[in-house]
Amino acid sequence: MSAENKVEAAAEAAAALDADVKASPDVMTYTHTFEEPFEFRGHTVTELTFNWGGLTGGDHQAIEDDLRRHGLTLVVPSFTGEFLEGMGI
Repeated sequence: MSAENKVEAAAEAAAALDADVKASPDVMTYTHTFEEPFEFRGHTVTELTFNWGGLTGGDHQAIEDDLRRHGLTLVVPSFTGEFLEGMGI
């Protein structure tokens, strides 16, 4: 196999892999659809989407600060129910 054929084969394999990744579900996003929609601030809510991939270190710090304001001491924040609740988990 010539070098040119090897490059073409590698490019085709990369394109196929890229297509597979784009077709796979986003594990950092979850959408919950409610069995019974509800009203909130004048809007009917049928589903909520959580995008954990969009959270930043600033979000982490804001949640932790809020919990401290409520008198909760966090040794390992990610293992506390209140912290996970703040992240929407």
